[in-house]
Amino acid sequence: MNENHSRLELVAPLFDLPNPPPERDSSSVALGEGMPVAGQAISLADLPRGVEATVIGVKDLAQPADRELKLRMIEIGFVPGETVRVIAHGSPGREPIAVRLGATTFALRRFEAGLVRVAAHARARSR
Repeated sequence: MNENHSRLELVAPLFDLPNPPPERDSSSVALGEGMPVAGQAISLADLPRGVEATVIGVKDLAQPADRELKLRMIEIGFVPGETVRVIAHGSPGREPIAVRLGATTFALRRFEAGLVRVAAHARARSR
């Protein structure tokens, strides 16, 4: 693998997974203080831990190497309509970000997660 390309890794013991967030009232439109509004497009890097979202797409990038990264993100499953959830942040610097996509957990750098556009759901997932 070329060192210029980012690595996406399956994670297991890399993160100390916290207790799940409490259930949220689905009747409200906002997800809570500091939370995105349900349906609002944000980057996956900005999605709060425990909040489910639907993938809208992956940003277009100008550089050829960046276009390869976009293609790789799509190939591993970051396609419109897929459900995604941030399950943990690394320490220090909140990097990497552990992301659950389907039944698979990936570790993404903030830059990689920032390429994925998502729309938050109205309720946090309890697990």
